[in-house]
Amino acid sequence: MSSEPTTAVTTSEAPVVLEESQASPVGDSLGSAMLLMLLLTVAQRGTGFFRNMVVCRWLEPEELGAWNLAQSFLMLAAPLIVLGIPGAFKRYVAYYEQRNQLRRFLAITGSATILLAIIGVVAMLGLRRQVAWLAFGDETQTPLAVLSIGSLLTVIVFNFSTELLTAMRQVKRVSRIQFGNALIFTAVALVLVGIFGLDARGVVFGYAAACAVSAALAIRAVVTLVCQSPRASIVVEETPVWRKLLPFSAAVWLADLLTNCFSVADRLMIVHFADQSGHNSMAMIGQYHSSQIIGSLLVALTVMLGGVLLSYLSHDWESGHRARAEALVDSSLRQVAMALTTVAGVGLLLAPIMFDHFLSHKYADGLRILPLTMAYCIWFGLISVAQNYLWCRERGRFVSAALFGGLMLNIALNAWWLPVWGLDGAVAATAVANLLSLAIVLICCQILGMRYHPSTLVSVLLPALLCGGGAFALVGVALYGLAGWAGGWLLTADQQSALGGHWDRALRRLGFDRPCDWPSRI
Repeated sequence: MSSEPTTAVTTSEAPVVLEESQASPVGDSLGSAMLLMLLLTVAQRGTGFFRNMVVCRWLEPEELGAWNLAQSFLMLAAPLIVLGIPGAFKRYVAYYEQRNQLRRFLAITGSATILLAIIGVVAMLGLRRQVAWLAFGDETQTPLAVLSIGSLLTVIVFNFSTELLTAMRQVKRVSRIQFGNALIFTAVALVLVGIFGLDARGVVFGYAAACAVSAALAIRAVVTLVCQSPRASIVVEETPVWRKLLPFSAAVWLADLLTNCFSVADRLMIVHFADQSGHNSMAMIGQYHSSQIIGSLLVALTVMLGGVLLSYLSHDWESGHRARAEALVDSSLRQVAMALTTVAGVGLLLAPIMFDHFLSHKYADGLRILPLTMAYCIWFGLISVAQNYLWCRERGRFVSAALFGGLMLNIALNAWWLPVWGLDGAVAATAVANLLSLAIVLICCQILGMRYHPSTLVSVLLPALLCGGGAFALVGVALYGLAGWAGGWLLTADQQSALGGHWDRALRRLGFDRPCDWPSRI
């Protein structure tokens, strides 16, 4: 569509039209932001992959399991105690930016987040023995629980500032900050584990230190951007911030809680139920963690992509370009499913070298469950892409319903299969539960008006090819991709046009005077 001199904001309230001169600082374009994010995310996750490999090699399975549980605790507790307030930024920062109300919005939400964080950390320190039993299944792990609780403040501040920068469409800055976070985490953790022998405690301290430094850099960027944002020059009838924010924030809080519970349910079930099957729970979780080295990279990449997409989708939605937002969600599901299945297929081909040689045969169980673990990690990541349509429609309760259904199934199947099949049962239960939650989200989107290309529903099942091995998955994705290119549904018209423009510019740099037409199909 052609650009207009004014921006119309469409909400459930009366439309508000603001002049372009009042707009907040311009965010990164989606294409350039995605490109830099992809490059830095690959570098960041490559750093994380190297760190995980070294940690797996240096730590015994029991200590690796302790770090995995500490990481799960931080992931679960950080959004829980601040009631999901930062999670609402991607949806409402654009709303308040376009009304020049951003400073007021951040003052209210920032104060509330800090107060809730302090209250939550103090309360958990008072209940540290109970936290140790719940998170680690053992009260003797209280020192590690105290270190994890103390790390929460830095994690919360880091999450708050990076969520805000992402919502302001400053994706390039966020990508650089997160890359720096990965480098600091790797350096500090490996020094503490390798030189000082601090086992799981060294990894937790390294993560807290990295979040502290990265949060300081992110806050500096936030302050600069907020100071550049204009103050409200017109009086607009507004719903009070909390009246508008609280319902959505509560939905985000519940969805975050369910998402994180969903992510750690199998491990907590192992902690509290694995001994019934004669297995050491910490060692089993260490094996499980080794199988997620690649899958966690795929999840992190997809969750980051989903968060970035929501910022741009929200901007399009508030500007009235809702059809464009729907098309972006639909095409993203196809492309992400194909891309991640391809990466996972390559990972499966290289996995025997990694597990047998670099990890010294310590994680044979992790290698065995690797294909199904990577498949369900991709399905879990696709939920973060698909649910963006529900967030734009402000129907967060459907996200919560999907996650709750999957969580209940995950717990039930783990209770049934874990004592019988051990680790294999836990992975199978989680895979089935992830696929159910994704299906519920897709169905809810369709009920609310989302229109899918028929190929999208096939694309989300591509990760199942991984169960046939890496080569089988790669051949399947290649054939499917060729069919999509020939059929013209692999890329949207806008994406084909943008890709054609990049191709033409590349040809000119190589000395070709007349750029070739970009074919829409082979």
